[in-house]
Amino acid sequence: MNMFNLFKNKPQEREIKIIDLTLNSRLEDDYILPQELEHELLIRRLKTSLTPSAAQQKIAEWEDEFSIKSIREEYKNKNWEEVIRLTNSRIEVHGGEEAFIQNIRSLYQLKLWQECIISCNNLLQIDGENQTAIRFIARCRKNLGEDTEAELYFLKLLEFNQKDIDSLITLARINYNNKDYKKSIQHSENILAIEPHSVTCRRLISRSYLAMNEFKLSIPHLEWLIDHSENDLEALVDLGRTYYSMKQYSTSRTYLEKAHSMNPHDRRARRTLALIYERQGEWQQASTIYELECLEEPESFSNWEKHISLLYKLNKIDDAKKSILQIINTDSTSMKLYVISHSICRSFFWNDIAERLQIEMEQKWPREAALYILMAQFSLSNGYLTDCYSYLLKCRRKDRRLKSYTNLLLQLQKTLDQVDYSLKELKKAVKRKRQVLISECAIKKIFSLAQKVPKYQPRKSKKKLVMVSSTLGRGGAERQVLTCLKELDKSNNFSELTLLCRYKGSNKPESSYLSEISKLNVNVFENINEEEWVKSFGKLDNDTIFGEAFLLLPKTMQHSIRSYFSAIRKIKPDIVHAWQDQTNIEIAIAARMAGVPGIVLFARSLRPDGKTMAHIRNRMYLKNSYKYILQEPNIVLSHNSNAGKLSYANWLEVPEQTFSTIHNGIDFEEFVDSSQDLDVEDKLFEFGIDKNSTIVGGVFRLVREKRPSLWIASMYKVLQNDSKLHGIIVGGGALEPEMRSLIRELGMEKRIHLVGETRFVKAWLDTFDLFLLTSSIEGLPNVLIEAQAFGVPVVTTDAGGASDTIVPGETGYVVEDNSKSIADRIRSCLSDEKWLENASNLSVTHAQNKFSPENMSKKLLEIYDKSLEV
Repeated sequence: MNMFNLFKNKPQEREIKIIDLTLNSRLEDDYILPQELEHELLIRRLKTSLTPSAAQQKIAEWEDEFSIKSIREEYKNKNWEEVIRLTNSRIEVHGGEEAFIQNIRSLYQLKLWQECIISCNNLLQIDGENQTAIRFIARCRKNLGEDTEAELYFLKLLEFNQKDIDSLITLARINYNNKDYKKSIQHSENILAIEPHSVTCRRLISRSYLAMNEFKLSIPHLEWLIDHSENDLEALVDLGRTYYSMKQYSTSRTYLEKAHSMNPHDRRARRTLALIYERQGEWQQASTIYELECLEEPESFSNWEKHISLLYKLNKIDDAKKSILQIINTDSTSMKLYVISHSICRSFFWNDIAERLQIEMEQKWPREAALYILMAQFSLSNGYLTDCYSYLLKCRRKDRRLKSYTNLLLQLQKTLDQVDYSLKELKKAVKRKRQVLISECAIKKIFSLAQKVPKYQPRKSKKKLVMVSSTLGRGGAERQVLTCLKELDKSNNFSELTLLCRYKGSNKPESSYLSEISKLNVNVFENINEEEWVKSFGKLDNDTIFGEAFLLLPKTMQHSIRSYFSAIRKIKPDIVHAWQDQTNIEIAIAARMAGVPGIVLFARSLRPDGKTMAHIRNRMYLKNSYKYILQEPNIVLSHNSNAGKLSYANWLEVPEQTFSTIHNGIDFEEFVDSSQDLDVEDKLFEFGIDKNSTIVGGVFRLVREKRPSLWIASMYKVLQNDSKLHGIIVGGGALEPEMRSLIRELGMEKRIHLVGETRFVKAWLDTFDLFLLTSSIEGLPNVLIEAQAFGVPVVTTDAGGASDTIVPGETGYVVEDNSKSIADRIRSCLSDEKWLENASNLSVTHAQNKFSPENMSKKLLEIYDKSLEV
């Protein structure tokens, strides 16, 4: 017998046995759970080893715990995590819109954006048009920075309800943040149609218009905000800054001073006020704000730059340089403050101080990569490519693995790629210690693109001319713009004359030539008036024609080139004639890109680096930019004096014959008509000057390059020996308070008189016996021509083209620039009555013949023809 047979299964009778393990159970409990009840336990994630009555009890308890009432209670108590737990479980069992919405809201409160979106999509699977789910998806997408997707969902909500305020306001904000200002305005205006008193919408509309430089359109909305709440600080600041942008400085000042009184710590109001005070000659108030800005934010390069620039303007050079020590002493352990100091020294050409600072920094932080990387960053941000790379080269090999180093090197390489300048070329520049600037490389690249544009043919008959001047303020160059336009208007050579300018200037006649130009047949357009400009010429929305390099130019320069190009393209002139260096560069690019046949540039009388530091400090690119531009054969650069022509020739390293000379033309008749001032007699009486007195006068701005202190010192020497002699200076400027103090210190209050700014120059010239100019820097001084034209002989220092204006020894003298030489010459002139009489007569003939508008006009037409020859 096989032993394994003992283990074979024997047939057994099947019998169901129920073993009751429940205490106190009853007979009716002892059976299997129904499938429905088991299912209910499973979907609630409850154990199924229960009797039916126990299971029902558990289910009831679960329903109570996860009830809508419980969810609402937890939501009310802001127990977001608990709401999420309860709703997640309830949704699994019952679904239901309210549970979903409470879940969505709680996830949103916890900023769980992705989870919230998932919950919303789950609800949309049940209810495809559930607006709450769509709204929260839109909000979450916005919070995740996915504005494009968010916008689609908010627009979907507007399909359900066009008056959905929440969607409209969010869309307005999204579009504003993404710089789609037109859409932002559109959505905001839709809200105002529903809620006319929406402060948020008014603010969004005003700021959108401001961002678009539509200053006038923003004003009604800002004024509404102030009417709604007169202490609306944001609106007051925005309105003040708007009027500042429109160059309405007095109006701007009113709003900003109110904002400043409400909150002295609002920096936007404070900074703009400082700029206004500086423009209006309230130097001390401006200086106080700049100092405060520097103290509160010492690591701001621009704060120190403004402060030092003002000190420089006020001729406080020593104080300006002392500011460098002030920066460092703010925190002598701060590497950044040292680097700011060094950058400012480079910016103001204080190279000796900059060198000492670099030595000190390298001793303080020897071979430290952070120092060189920071210096390289500042150099790149200030546009100095050579400096940037040379500092990076100072980093040791092991430091070149630093992320800050590699990021900066990549940024430098990207910039070089944009301007088509290789790293190999930059290495050579570093080796040769030749500074390469981002702006000059960008201009070269942009102009190379412009040269590829074919020039259109000039008209054979009467031509169109566009003249471009930065402003129409009463300066020397602007006066020549007026004279040229008057003569061209008289001629029969042009069918259309247009004047483009950044800013027409003040409506006050003493501050602008606008009133005189308005009498001519000349179309005048102001760049700052964006609305009028766009209406007349359209708007260039696409900068790609200028290439990637265009975006590396200063913002103001981009705006000017863009605007000028739009105007020139629309007018299609035969000749464009620009004035002064910065405008010359901008116009050369814009006009050449538009295919203009003839381009004429009138330079400053002296090379920019030969005038004041302000003329060149932020425009170091001018020299090489001129070199690129003047390679174009139909671009003509002209000067108003032989001294100016020689100055530019030396600067640009080209033959003097490259340029033409056209002397200023003075409209002597207009000068007489605009100079009838009866107040002069009253002023003379006030000054104690009678008919027997002798007057030595000067007409110039009280600024450093005119050297008013030398003028006063020279007159002081002469006045001591002549009781009937008086000195009169006509003109205002930054140094007026300082000059008044100097006059008081010398005890000369009754002998040397400051008149201030006036347009009635001729009336004052008529009172002078001798004219004195003591400038260190000049172009072709119009005041010397005007003085002689009205019979006043001149004594002048040898500045710029001063010697071009006189007949030496006959109508005046050029003297050495020291007070003794000047005083001696004044004495000799005044003591020789016969010479004074002859010089007076000769001066009139000489000036009115050599510097007549007719002569200038003749030469100007020759220059225009020359620009069209090629």
